[in-house]
Amino acid sequence: MLNMRRTKLGIMVLAVCMVIGVICTVSLTVMSREAGQNKIDEAHYLELETDYLKETKCLLKEQGYRNSGVMLTRVIDSNGTRSYKITIHNKMIDYLSESEKNALLQDLKNIVFVDDNCNIQHIFL
Repeated sequence: MLNMRRTKLGIMVLAVCMVIGVICTVSLTVMSREAGQNKIDEAHYLELETDYLKETKCLLKEQGYRNSGVMLTRVIDSNGTRSYKITIHNKMIDYLSESEKNALLQDLKNIVFVDDNCNIQHIFL
């Protein structure tokens, strides 16, 4: 009788351990897939950002502001929304009138960033 109770108890403990093992395995699999997806998303955004910077530098060069310093700063908030600040430095821009700066700013804003959910701000130093 005692051996039968020990056997039942052993089977129950084994079953509980197996259930815990399955739960842990499933949780780790889900987390691993999410981490993999995040790496893919991040690689995709890095490519988009690189392309955007190239287009920005190309536009500046076409308009006579070659060798401009262009820096992209990215902020990702808790819900995944991205905000970008594009800082542009070129001494020649300092000499533009406000209307000329606004026209250049508008040309820069016309550069398309594929993700419409991003907020992009341009700043002249």
